[in-house]
Amino acid sequence: MTFVSARMRTVVVIIAVIVAGTVYYIADPMKTPFMPRCFFHSLTGLQCPGCGSQRLLHALLHGDLGAAWHANALLLLMIPYLLLLTVVELWPLRLRRLHDILHSPAAIIAVIVLISGWFVLRNFIIPGL
Repeated sequence: MTFVSARMRTVVVIIAVIVAGTVYYIADPMKTPFMPRCFFHSLTGLQCPGCGSQRLLHALLHGDLGAAWHANALLLLMIPYLLLLTVVELWPLRLRRLHDILHSPAAIIAVIVLISGWFVLRNFIIPGL
């Protein structure tokens, strides 16, 4: 088993974020043919909970909160939670208590219910949301 230090994981994450940020800043997902399309949306015509995430990222990098909200409001609201999860995953031993809370069955069920509710809301209750 290979041991990877926390410092090395941090460096890899930072490099990945910089590369991905640069790509999404330059390339508009709606106009660039090499950007991946949602397989679920292509098959069903329904928006998965993550549909719009590429457009959201592109809009955020250009400072357009309105377009980001329109692309995927739930994901925009979940960014602080996702950043917290990332930090906890980078340093699980230092942040053991927070790690245990975020990985508890109650927290996982809450996130699943939230994401499922978003799927139903944006496809069946308020289509086009």
